[in-house]
Amino acid sequence: MSDHTPSHENKLIKPKHKDNKKLCCKCDNYYEMTSEFFSKNSDSADKLDNRCKICYKKYGQEFDARLFLEQLI
Repeated sequence: MSDHTPSHENKLIKPKHKDNKKLCCKCDNYYEMTSEFFSKNSDSADKLDNRCKICYKKYGQEFDARLFLEQLI
């Protein structure tokens, strides 16, 4: 049996909220819990998305690029 522990089990778990700041689930950075940094999400307990606007925009651009490449094939 191996003593190897998967890397995701070694990762420190950060609290989702700290000092009126929220953790982005993609970039692991804390930002103020305002609509300046997070989009609104009525399904969330704090009414904010779990990704910051920077990551949300980056994901959208990557998604658009993948769709474009799929259309070329």
